[in-house]
Amino acid sequence: MTPIHLRLLRLIPAAAAALCGVVHSGNAGAQQGLVRGAEEEESAPRVRLPSHPVGAARPTVERWELRQTGDVYEEFDVRIIWSEDVEGFRLSDIDVDDGRATDLIGSGDRYTLTIEPDEIEGYVTITIRAGGVEDEDGEENAEEEERFRIDNRRPEFEDATVDGDELVMVYHEDLDERSASVPSPGDFTVEVEGDDVDVDDVEVDRDEVILTLESPVEPDDDVRLSYDHGIGLLQDEAGNLAEELRRERVDNITKQATGTPGPPRSLTASADGASVIELDWREPSDPGDDDVTGYRIEYSTDAGDTWQTLEADTDDTRTSYRDARLSPGTTRHYRVAAINRHGTGAWSNVADATTSRVPGRPTRLTATARGTSRIELDWTAPSSAGGLITGYRIEVSPTGTGRWTVLETDTESRTTRYTDTDLDPGTRRYYRVAAINAAGRGAWSSVADATTGATAPGAPTGLSAVPSGLGGRTQILLTWTRPSSDGGGAITGYRIEVSANRISWTTLEANTSTAGTSYTHGGLAPATTRYYRVAAINAEGTGPYSNVATGRTNAGAPDAPGSLRARADGPRSITLTWEAPTNDNGARVTGYRIRARLAEETTWTTIRGNTNSTATTFTHPRLQPATAWRYQVAAINSVGVGPWSLEAGTATNPDVPSAPTGLTAQAVGTSRIDLVWRAPSNTGGAAILGYRVEASSDGGRTWRIIRSNTGSRVGYYSHRNLQPATTWHYRVSAINAAGLGAASAVAQATTDATLPGAPRNLTANADGTSEIDLSWQRPSSDGGAAVTGYRVEVSA
Repeated sequence: MTPIHLRLLRLIPAAAAALCGVVHSGNAGAQQGLVRGAEEEESAPRVRLPSHPVGAARPTVERWELRQTGDVYEEFDVRIIWSEDVEGFRLSDIDVDDGRATDLIGSGDRYTLTIEPDEIEGYVTITIRAGGVEDEDGEENAEEEERFRIDNRRPEFEDATVDGDELVMVYHEDLDERSASVPSPGDFTVEVEGDDVDVDDVEVDRDEVILTLESPVEPDDDVRLSYDHGIGLLQDEAGNLAEELRRERVDNITKQATGTPGPPRSLTASADGASVIELDWREPSDPGDDDVTGYRIEYSTDAGDTWQTLEADTDDTRTSYRDARLSPGTTRHYRVAAINRHGTGAWSNVADATTSRVPGRPTRLTATARGTSRIELDWTAPSSAGGLITGYRIEVSPTGTGRWTVLETDTESRTTRYTDTDLDPGTRRYYRVAAINAAGRGAWSSVADATTGATAPGAPTGLSAVPSGLGGRTQILLTWTRPSSDGGGAITGYRIEVSANRISWTTLEANTSTAGTSYTHGGLAPATTRYYRVAAINAEGTGPYSNVATGRTNAGAPDAPGSLRARADGPRSITLTWEAPTNDNGARVTGYRIRARLAEETTWTTIRGNTNSTATTFTHPRLQPATAWRYQVAAINSVGVGPWSLEAGTATNPDVPSAPTGLTAQAVGTSRIDLVWRAPSNTGGAAILGYRVEASSDGGRTWRIIRSNTGSRVGYYSHRNLQPATTWHYRVSAINAAGLGAASAVAQATTDATLPGAPRNLTANADGTSEIDLSWQRPSSDGGAAVTGYRVEVSA
């Protein structure tokens, strides 16, 4: 049977979980997560999705997720997602080193495995046995082994010493030095001879917790220490909490004050590459009777049996030193003493380190193909490491004799397994491996090679479906890009499927029998949507389907609107109404285009390019009265403008005339005034039927109609039977079928004056013997002019 291969994905919690790292043989290089405080901190899950042919003969695991479920010391879940449904996956198919599998639940392609690790600082190895799982075709899995770095061991308290006012607690591993994890002074209780002594300061340095006491202890004092968790939790870099302490005995190393300094504290030695060892220490808690001025440094090459002077006096109060120009692989032991003006004080603790040298050659390198896309490398670490191996460099070549390229610059892991993933089927690769330590890269291993298996092609990419040129209303053109992997065999054709709903699929072409990457689907209705997918075919079979592409035939411009009608809204506007097209041809109508022409003309003018509305009415404003218009309407959609409707037409109603112009009034004698005027410049679109004539004898304050309608288009009227010397004001209005128009400007005239009438009531009275007095009344009519005198005649 063909074995099933697991393909894994790592997801590493950043919480203070016990899952502090991963060594992943299914990834592109063994990846090791770092605990908090290391060089690289995982602040979010790292996700890597595999790529595998859907049409391959055996399933793979799509995703492998790690997540903490319980207390940091208790358990975690591994979620396994297969690429297809599998059967027979049981807890008994799984082996766990340094832990145990307690539960496996799930079905189909999804399972959750619960792991209860031992209390360790190391790796939990999970193995899925071969033949325990099979797919629906009966294909069984091959054995797979994965390792996960675990740290769920609490920091263990080892001892505590006090020297004067400094109390140092020592744990078995480095602690979390971040400020949020440093306890407060109040979390500690220090009893000296039964009395509490306050703690002024707390410092975390590597595997030590240093307390500064408010007052120093005396030699031979009995000192006890207690610790309770507070806001700042004392924990290691993986988040494991240290246990609380209850009256732990503290070793009192305080000595009676002397003139010379006490011993420097916490001396450490660490190699910095192949030629340097760095020393660090802390100043003595007892400087003696004077300030420290320097340090004496000695080294030993025989583990402390004999000592040689490295620095007689540094003449410097710095508490670090670099011993340089050493040979690779050199081991030295060191001790340090402080110096003041009284002399050299006591020696510090002894610390040692060994400079690194490049590692030897890895041996027994093997390369094994795991399916169609992976090659697994295994090797044995060099017999001579030259120092702590920190990782491996891996190079790959297409020939094994040259053209080497770096596959992994540094795996940053001591694991001697690596999986080269995401390879094409039928790929042959040559590999070599070299170990890395602080001194550099060592010699290359022997060369090993492997070839991945053949399979069906990969999925075509970039499938698109668009209307097919001029035939776009009935045809959809499919184009795609050939698979990036042909599965190790030539592509001979493509399978094309189509769906109207993206749920149920039918075969459009079982095999195009050509390597061409285009296809035209014809015979469709306008504005028809179809979904497509394409799979490549080679001698191994049919590969996975491409992306789904959506195609839609082109819509057409809408049909012509129907039932166009035109109705006059008075003398100045016409309103159009119509019915929407019966067929929008696949794209909804968004507006209408309207054109018009005068009835006596043949040239059309667009009066509204787009109404931008689906309303089926429009008013044509600002027209002339009694004007005949013809109209057509066309519908608009996203495709364009459809055909014009049938014509409709009407005329605006006539309007009343404008005012007559040029009105003049001319007196003819003493009793007649003749009026003359010109016809209105605008007849309102209808013939003038006559004129109304109005007159005013009081200067235009009041008017009376002297002729309601002349019944003639002639601009003339004679006002007769007037009194002499009478002034009249006149105005004229034209009349047509629409009614009475505006009045003209006012004109005035005065009839001619005439002779006055006879004086009235003449009387003659004798006034003595020589005079006769005459008297009379003025004439009842002065003839239109003031009487200026009288003529008197006498007769005997």
